[in-house]
Amino acid sequence: MLIPLTEARQTVAAALPITVLRAAPDALHPHWLRDTGHYFLGAVPLRGLKRSGQWHVDDTDLAPAVRALAETAGSPGRLIPAGLPWSSLERSDPSRDDWRLAVQWELLCRAAAARPRKKPADLLDAGLDPVAQHEAVTPVGRILARCEPPRVEPLVIGGIAVMDLVTRRSGSWYVPAGWAAVLDSWQHSRLELLAEARRGAGCGVPAADRGQE
Repeated sequence: MLIPLTEARQTVAAALPITVLRAAPDALHPHWLRDTGHYFLGAVPLRGLKRSGQWHVDDTDLAPAVRALAETAGSPGRLIPAGLPWSSLERSDPSRDDWRLAVQWELLCRAAAARPRKKPADLLDAGLDPVAQHEAVTPVGRILARCEPPRVEPLVIGGIAVMDLVTRRSGSWYVPAGWAAVLDSWQHSRLELLAEARRGAGCGVPAADRGQE
């Protein structure tokens, strides 16, 4: 059954009163349709469908997406290394299609605004390959020296407040295994949908409008 976004957001808010998912209702907003014609709730893509001038989603897709997020929140799994690449450090706008790059950049932004300021090497993962560490220290230092103000908007992917999940243990960055799996699946699905949208770009119809009758 198709339900309008207003109702869908209310459903998500009522079903997921969980701190890390506080932004989940906002994942169902029309501006997320621009690239692929889909919303993402966790790892699950939901096609946006326009009926009578309003955007809708299919409740048969929404319900399992909500259930999957609730299950992950209830059993997030053990902490595992986040696997941050510590590369592409000086992009002015790092890709939000790679959640690890986005987390990496967010950590740098927060560290740049912190007092006292951390040393570049203190942000990198312990045990990082020596060559990668050497190549990362200089750009990290340059970024921290800019001391940009902290971002107002939190890093949210598929309705997940990602930085709530990131923690530092024994000199390395970790995330719960269950959430890492969700984010990896989100990344894979999003890249597939982006590729599909590019293939369909020749039709001249924006991705957000392809679900319309």
